[in-house]
Amino acid sequence: MKAVVLRLTALGAIDGSRAIRRLSMRIDADDRRQALRSTVLSIAFDGELTVWAPVGEFFGVGYYPVATGTWYTRAVQDDVMSAWWVMPFERNCTITLTNYGEQPVEISKAAAVSGKRQGGG
Repeated sequence: MKAVVLRLTALGAIDGSRAIRRLSMRIDADDRRQALRSTVLSIAFDGELTVWAPVGEFFGVGYYPVATGTWYTRAVQDDVMSAWWVMPFERNCTITLTNYGEQPVEISKAAAVSGKRQGGG
C-alpha cells in the first residue's frame, strides 16, 4: 500500500473483537525529519481516540531516522518502522494519519496486523 498524505488519510478500519499486534510503515518526504514530527498517527478504539502521536515518537525514533530497536519497536534506518504494542478493542478500530506539515508525505509498506482478542473484557 502507498498513500500520499496531504492532510488526512485513513489507513484502515478493523471490525470485531480483535487486537492490533503489529503496526508498520515507511514514511518518505523531501524533509523526512520534519515529516516524522508533523505526521501524526491517530488510533481510535471503539469510538474513543486513544493514540495521538507524531509517527517518529510512536515508533521510538523521534525526529531522526535512525536504526533502533527495543522490546516493542524497531526501525531500520530510512526504511520500515514497526511497533508491537498489543492494542485490544471490543468493537472496532480506526487508524488515521494526519499531515500537519507543508510538504506531501508518502506512506508505504503500511500494515496493521490484528488477531483475535484474548482474555475477558
